[in-house]
Amino acid sequence: MLGHEESRLPYRIVAFGLPALLAIAPLPFGGRTPSASSFLCAAAFLLSVPTLFAGSRSSGGQEAQEIPCAAPLSLFLALVCLQIVPLPEGAVAALNPATAALRERVSLGAPWGPAPLSVSPAATLAAVGRLSAALAIFTSACFLARRREGVRAIAMGLCLAGLIQSAYGLVDVLTGLRASGHASEYTGRLTGTFINPNHFAALLELALPAAVGLSLSIEESPAARPRARRRRVGGRLAEVLSDPSNGRKRLLGVCIGVMSAALLFSLSRAGILLASAACLGTALLGGKPAGSSRQSGGTQHSPGGIAKRLGRPAGAAAIALVALAPLAYDQVLRLAGQYRTSPTDLFAAGGRAAVWKTTFDIFRDHPLAGTGLAGFAATLPRYRGTDVAIRWEEAHNDFVQLLAETGLIGAAIAACVLAGALKTARGSFARQAFEPERPIRTGLALGCGAFLLHETLDFGAQIPADAFAFAAAAAGCLVRPLADIPRLLEARGFAARSLATRSLPVLAAIGALWGVIHPRDDSLRSLEEGRRLLIAADRRLAERAESSSGAQGPAPAAHDARLSLLRAVSENPAAAEGHLLLARLQRRAALFGLPDEIVPGVADVAAARLNVAAELDPFRPDLRLGLLREHAARGERTAALQEVRALSIHGGGPLWLSFPIIWSLVPDPDLIDRYIATPEGEISFTDFLRVIGKRTEAEERLRRLLSSGTPQAVPAYGSLAEMLMQEGRAEEAARLGERLLEGRGLERGAAAAVCGRLAQSYMKAGLGEPAMRRIRQALDLSSEDPTLQQAAAEIYLACGLPEEAKNRYEFLLRGGAPEPFLQTRGKSLHAGLGRAYDRLRRRDAALREWREVSRLDPLDEEAKQRITALSHGL
Repeated sequence: MLGHEESRLPYRIVAFGLPALLAIAPLPFGGRTPSASSFLCAAAFLLSVPTLFAGSRSSGGQEAQEIPCAAPLSLFLALVCLQIVPLPEGAVAALNPATAALRERVSLGAPWGPAPLSVSPAATLAAVGRLSAALAIFTSACFLARRREGVRAIAMGLCLAGLIQSAYGLVDVLTGLRASGHASEYTGRLTGTFINPNHFAALLELALPAAVGLSLSIEESPAARPRARRRRVGGRLAEVLSDPSNGRKRLLGVCIGVMSAALLFSLSRAGILLASAACLGTALLGGKPAGSSRQSGGTQHSPGGIAKRLGRPAGAAAIALVALAPLAYDQVLRLAGQYRTSPTDLFAAGGRAAVWKTTFDIFRDHPLAGTGLAGFAATLPRYRGTDVAIRWEEAHNDFVQLLAETGLIGAAIAACVLAGALKTARGSFARQAFEPERPIRTGLALGCGAFLLHETLDFGAQIPADAFAFAAAAAGCLVRPLADIPRLLEARGFAARSLATRSLPVLAAIGALWGVIHPRDDSLRSLEEGRRLLIAADRRLAERAESSSGAQGPAPAAHDARLSLLRAVSENPAAAEGHLLLARLQRRAALFGLPDEIVPGVADVAAARLNVAAELDPFRPDLRLGLLREHAARGERTAALQEVRALSIHGGGPLWLSFPIIWSLVPDPDLIDRYIATPEGEISFTDFLRVIGKRTEAEERLRRLLSSGTPQAVPAYGSLAEMLMQEGRAEEAARLGERLLEGRGLERGAAAAVCGRLAQSYMKAGLGEPAMRRIRQALDLSSEDPTLQQAAAEIYLACGLPEEAKNRYEFLLRGGAPEPFLQTRGKSLHAGLGRAYDRLRRRDAALREWREVSRLDPLDEEAKQRITALSHGL
């Protein structure tokens, strides 16, 4: 029965709305998109409204409880708001000298006036809404957790969220649909509707212990116990399956099994370990202490042993894990190499450890107030070294990132929040006698602990769905239901609520409403608008040049682009791309029909903005490529060559695109080569020379690299062998490969690559037997290399072994090759398999493959001919 307060409409709204919100919050990609974030902030605001208007007294006439840690949470929200308030130059320089120096640099020496403390005020402004929404969920969950039914409702909401995500994810992975549009790097891993499997695992770290706690809180039917004791194993099993009193436990057991299987398929190492530890701790600590009795009413509760507490949850999880372990083990073996080579791994070159070190460098420059909440992504490019090759939006350690973004002030407030929460939890659990919700609250507490430990390696707290789940779980374990502390009520009651407890819900509701209006970083929107308008101005300029009648000029679009880009730079002074686009616009101002941008004391504004862009993000490849184009347009040879050196550090597509630009300015291979810093860059430049017809120079350089050392020798041989085979000199390529194998102690991977290229050289020369010998040797050295598998299939087919070739092609197309490999070589694989089926006289299978080739490339003549011939039975 609901009490007086529980029967009120506000309580009922929160009791229904909060679990529903927890269940649906992860559905739109964890709430990370602007529209999803706006929706979740609106829902958090609506849930916070009933708590503002609810009565402050309980049914017994005592004052309502305090909100745990309300004072430091209010202070933290105030600090974040202070970071976006424009302050005088002197105040900014005193509190955050690095931000003041940045403002002065990007203003090109002009007065910059009042400015916020945040390096990226637009991003901080958007983060205020998400933070306030999480605090609104926390205050609503505190209101709900005053009653025992509320604690259970919070746990049910977490279980429902975890079950929906797990069921969807299992269907998504096991059927191979991948309907969510996930990134290819997570192919084969279960993510639910999240983008990252670690964020999905973070949700299960909260949901699984809550489910275990719910299962332990359900008492067995008293009448069922004596009957079960008198029966044998079969009778007990029938009793468990038929007794209606065990229905909820059976349902929760199914939920635990589904979530455990999904967690296993996420392949999140930290998530699996921490969630398992939290569930085990809930089973061991969540039951009644031996010999104690239930003091909150009801019948005497018999002591339960560890085996009994672990029985049903462990059994449900074990069945699911044993059934699906072979599939998961296969996925672990497939991803083992990716874990080692992932650029975000802990100790990888430029991985998390390197980013954490860089984050501490950011903190040293912004020690008091930090860079501003959500300012990490805009600040890191200025500090990262050459080893950090990818763009990091988060530090993958929320505690280190919080230190850099809020400084010592924010870290001190956060420490007060954590200390206050630990004190509240310790006092609550220490004074508490056994009651049915104790296992639930234990599960919520251990789930929160697992989530916080996971935050040392990830950024789940920045995902709105995970942040909401954590806020609700924290309230459920910190707020003790009023009915469980009658002695405390009788002794002294509760004092009037503090100012912080009264103000936090109001501040959180206002901030959540702001998140509805302002769900994204406006500087990104302004930058995108400026880029679009600049492209429109270029198009109108070309149209005017081609039109004899004269098209509309580019000046309006160029003027709007300048305003939008200046707004983007003002909202985010660390936006390097904004300065680059402004420099480009300035260079072409006369063509666009715009007046020049004038900055007092700066003779060449475009050059000054280019320098600022290079300082803000010195190792961003696309930015460097833009700088290279600008230097080439101005004829600055030395500066352009320096940009090529910076691009060669990371290599890849931007480096290849830089070669035509620098060649048009400096057509000197030896000079360009001196500015290429890596062996991979040298090989790439040599390939460029071969493409533009400088085959003699390319061959000389490759032969020189072939004799220079092992790191350069293997890729040099690959390029040289390909060039020699194209010129009909396959036997010479084979001789070079044999000498390379004999004269150097190559590691397994390098030796496999040389053997594979050597086999192709022999096949091109018409020597089938040595080609077969070398390709088999290559497969023995590296059996999982898809490039070698494809080469082996081609050689087997050419040597008259269509069955062997068919097996190789089918292996690659049926899951043996990664998705990027299939995307680039899918057509050739299907064509090869079609030829193999032709040789084996399997007409229907061959027709199917050639139709797939025609679908991938409608202009393929061989596919058209084979489809016609096979359709007529030839």
